[in-house]
Amino acid sequence: MISGFEQSLIKVQDTTINIIKLHLDGKSYNEISSDLKISQEVILEIIEKFETIE
Repeated sequence: MISGFEQSLIKVQDTTINIIKLHLDGKSYNEISSDLKISQEVILEIIEKFETIE
């Protein structure tokens, strides 16, 4: 059985993957924000971290 904490981590992971996929597909921050109902600030933070990975 998965705990509530584990479920939250899975949701964050899935959301992060979706943000990166949409970004790589060429969607704007505004479009991603609208599609996923997440603030543009969160989208920007995730994409910035993704783009700095070496």
